[in-house]
This record gives sequence, structure tokens and C-alpha cells, in this order.
Amino acid sequence: MTVLPSSLTSQGDLHRLAGRFTARHSALHLRVNNAGSHFRKRKLNADGIEMHIVIDYLAAFTPTKLPLCPLRADTPSRVVNVESMALEDTRMVRFGGEPRPPRIDPALDDLRSLNAAPGWKPLDLA
Repeated sequence: MTVLPSSLTSQGDLHRLAGRFTARHSALHLRVNNAGSHFRKRKLNADGIEMHIVIDYLAAFTPTKLPLCPLRADTPSRVVNVESMALEDTRMVRFGGEPRPPRIDPALDDLRSLNAAPGWKPLDLA
């Protein structure tokens, strides 16, 4: 097993993490993504991307997507994504007004536009 510490909040650090892994290993047998976050106040990372997007999605997607050669070199390889129990029952989520359906533009090229300040609300499970 290899442990390579990295900041999950920085796209640059995640790219360097993938580079460090591929420099040391030619194959990847199993990758487990297990990171989650909850912030009561809206926060941005150094790249200007909202922190829930950064940690809950990009922290798993970025290093999993980048080292595709090591993943494919040892087929069958596996990626396991662990999700929060908060996603199990969304009836507990209180919305201020009508629920807004998520809109993801397939041509999205600027991650800073996700979870924008207008309309942002913290998840309240209490």
C-alpha cells in the first residue's frame, strides 16, 4: 500500500499527487475515494471553485482520471467511491423555497460557475 499525502482542496496538488504516483508505480490495482465535506458558510479554494465541488467531487475525480495508464495497466482494476449517508435520505434536507433541479451544462468549461454565490445554501440536516 502506498500513502501519498496531498491537499484535497488544490487542483495543482491533485495533479502533482497523480504525477508522484505514476512516477513510483506502473500499475494501480484498487483506488478508494472517500472524502466529503460540509461547510456552513460558502468557501472557495485558491482556484475560485466552491469547496463542496472541490472536495466532494473533484478530490475523487481528478486523481482517478489522471492516472488512467496505471489503472489500465493492471486490468481488471477497480475504483470504489464511498458516499455520505447524507445522500441516502434527501427528505431530511430542508430547502428554503422550491427545490432547484441541478443544471449542468455539458459544455461547462469553468468550474467556478458551479455552486455560485446567488442561491447557495448550506445543507442543513439538523
